[in-house]
Amino acid sequence: MYVQLTGDIHEEVENHNRMLDRMGNDMDASRGFLSGTVDKFKMVFETK
Repeated sequence: MYVQLTGDIHEEVENHNRMLDRMGNDMDASRGFLSGTVDKFKMVFETK
């Protein structure tokens, strides 16, 4: 019983780690996209 419980906890932790890694990668991609957008807005406002 304890072995199964430990295995289940390990699997759950691994699943959460994968999910958090994907979320971190998505956040990094969003940050890059938003940074480029902000740079374009700066260029527009600076060239009045």
